[in-house]
Amino acid sequence: MYIETDKFETYSSDIRALAGSFFPGEEIVISNRETGAFCSTENQINADAVCEGVYRFDDRFEDKTEIKKRLYEYFSDITGRTLPWGTLTGIRPVRIMEKYKAKGLSDGEVEYILRNRFLISEAKLRLLFRIYNTEQSVLSGTDPINGFSIYIGIPFCPSRCVYCSFTAYPYAIWAGKTDEYLDTVINELKLIDDLCDVYSTQDTFLKGKYLQTVYVGGGTPSVLSPGQTERLLSFVREMKCAGNLKELTFEAGRPDTINADKLKSLKKCGADRICINPQTMADRTLELIGRKHTSIQTLETFSLARNMGFSNINMDIIAGLPGEDIDDFRYTLDRISELNPDNLTVHTLAVKRASRMNTEGNAWGGMERKGSDISGMDEVQMMTDAGAAASEAMGLRPYYIYRQKNMAGNQENIGYARPGMENIYNVLMMEEKQSVIGVGAGSTTKILPSFCGYGDKLLRHRNVKNVSDYLGRSENMLRHKKEFFTSSPD
Repeated sequence: MYIETDKFETYSSDIRALAGSFFPGEEIVISNRETGAFCSTENQINADAVCEGVYRFDDRFEDKTEIKKRLYEYFSDITGRTLPWGTLTGIRPVRIMEKYKAKGLSDGEVEYILRNRFLISEAKLRLLFRIYNTEQSVLSGTDPINGFSIYIGIPFCPSRCVYCSFTAYPYAIWAGKTDEYLDTVINELKLIDDLCDVYSTQDTFLKGKYLQTVYVGGGTPSVLSPGQTERLLSFVREMKCAGNLKELTFEAGRPDTINADKLKSLKKCGADRICINPQTMADRTLELIGRKHTSIQTLETFSLARNMGFSNINMDIIAGLPGEDIDDFRYTLDRISELNPDNLTVHTLAVKRASRMNTEGNAWGGMERKGSDISGMDEVQMMTDAGAAASEAMGLRPYYIYRQKNMAGNQENIGYARPGMENIYNVLMMEEKQSVIGVGAGSTTKILPSFCGYGDKLLRHRNVKNVSDYLGRSENMLRHKKEFFTSSPD
């Protein structure tokens, strides 16, 4: 599909995302007459004509909102479709609600705006209000000015899932380098801890700050041996800045990488929240998507963790996996309900550009990326509705949400949890309510203005993704990271 615009190129990414929601699987090209990229086909739209006379607001956000509303109404007319999230294409829908709440508007006024300007469905409106209110409770014990969080990336996996686009490398190839990798990670952690020391002579905005939450993710962190796991987490627990640590999450991940010895190490080091992620309980789907575990292993691993005293266990599942229908998804929900986890994250499949699902097309499993095997909008809606109902029946409530591009059915990812057992890190990170320092290859550091005292925008620092570069240039990496924390931005 070609969308022509001379006036609104500034909003091309938003226009492309909205068009892609109405026309999933189609390539969306934004062009203008000057580039020569525009061609005459049946699938062409003149956005300037559709949005004529839009510029009448005082700020860019309001203009963009009106442009997207006009295009939404046009796309809806020609397709006969509506989208559950209306015109919203961003990753953080709660942010829109916050924007208007910050202006002092009542719930009724905010609801009116979300319904009539953003065209959000009634069901998603109710969901947003529930999550917003729960997030306020979760955030009440956090400190955005002096507290911070740490994300530790372990970028190794036993196999690569077809939908994955994260930084992840085959563990079989890197197994002999994991000790060296942990050496570098711990050196990063030591640098952070030293800069937080109130007696430090360094001029740094970390001085006197303290650690509140830690999330160990990946990859699959549970590929580490029990000794390696204990070494990493023991160091975290002994950091001087971690004296008031509220939460330590370890994304154990795949059931086939977890055993009693690893769980003992996690228990010993005080990992108070772990993740055991099946994605589906259908063995044929697990094989198709590249997971090397079975549904039986999921059941056994969860029971083992529960019997060893883990009282806050999260499970991840995905709606819209290739080849699955609503009956398959309900089967997964039934098996998980029997386990009764404390957290359940219901993801919706998002086909990322870097994933095998996108790059290999129909080269695997006989499934075409754009074919009927990928669940359609109506069926994915039924899946997410079933996930919400099952969570409610288990006593779990929605507490955080985020969306991605190319999500099946134009849906969302939602975390459900028992009241009081929500993952604090997820809310802090997703809503950018606290500074998060990334440690490990491919990790990103985001620093709030209130934390560093600089300007009014987030400061960002990214570690290199390539593990060889991360290890080979560790001294330079540590020096640059130190400079980031100790120098004022331009």
